[in-house]
Amino acid sequence: MKGENTLYHKRVRDILGKPFTSIVSRYLGVSIAIGIVTGLVIGVFRWIIDRTLTLLTIIYPFMGKHPWLLIPYILGTFIVAWLIGKIVKPYETDVVRSGVTQLKAVLLGKHRIHWWPVLWRKFVASLLTICPGLFLGREGPSIQIGACIGACFNEKFFHLTDKDKYLLMEYGVTARLSAAFSAPLAGTMFLLEEMTHNFNSRIWIPALTSSIISAFITFLFFGTKPCLYIPITTKLPVASYPWLIVAGVVIGFLAYCFQFAALSLTWWYSKITFIPKEFHSIIPLLLVIPVGLWNPYILGGSHDFIRWSPFTL
Repeated sequence: MKGENTLYHKRVRDILGKPFTSIVSRYLGVSIAIGIVTGLVIGVFRWIIDRTLTLLTIIYPFMGKHPWLLIPYILGTFIVAWLIGKIVKPYETDVVRSGVTQLKAVLLGKHRIHWWPVLWRKFVASLLTICPGLFLGREGPSIQIGACIGACFNEKFFHLTDKDKYLLMEYGVTARLSAAFSAPLAGTMFLLEEMTHNFNSRIWIPALTSSIISAFITFLFFGTKPCLYIPITTKLPVASYPWLIVAGVVIGFLAYCFQFAALSLTWWYSKITFIPKEFHSIIPLLLVIPVGLWNPYILGGSHDFIRWSPFTL
């Protein structure tokens, strides 16, 4: 018994005498730093998008009253498409699409990301595509932006082992979704359920910390009001509940059709040979112009449209 008590007290003394030595605590500091930087970058990203899309609600009605202004606007659209092509082409595999597939390949050790060229290209090219009003969300580009910031911290400051080098990228992923929507829990759950499928404490605790910090930074930009704030002032009557099932079926079918069309675009674009591949963005950029003339609030990620909709409860 005496030996057991001595061993017990020794273990207690060892634990209490060495605080902040757990694997989790090692990454809390860097996760906070990643959250701060990611929050700043995505905050600027969101601010530019929001201001530009608001500007489109002024430009398009003005062009509707003065049609001759469409000529310089279309010429500017060609310049934007040319810039997108020049920016994306050197790192097309990494920059195109949402970035989720590329990042999954990185976390599996099947791909390598060059953080700086991908970071600035994704940032600039995403702004050049979203700000003219293409129907794109901010969350996709933010994935790679956050991951690149995490890779930057590993390469420049920490030089972690092969086993742990992807952790900082994962913290960047959670910070980016949290910053994109000011939703820290959503950012953490996205990482755990979609990317890592791992609830290890050294992943989710620092990731949640990074997510909370990045959300706090975006509060400095936009305040504490939710990104997609929909005030509910009325209640659905019980008699309308069966129609929710019908609405769910219809929305699910439309979502399937949307995914089918989106996944088929690569094949359709491959048939367009009279335009170089890197300049294919000119097609949606031109097609979005008549939509903007009809209703500029629909453009972009449709946040303004949802808030503006007369059907909002």
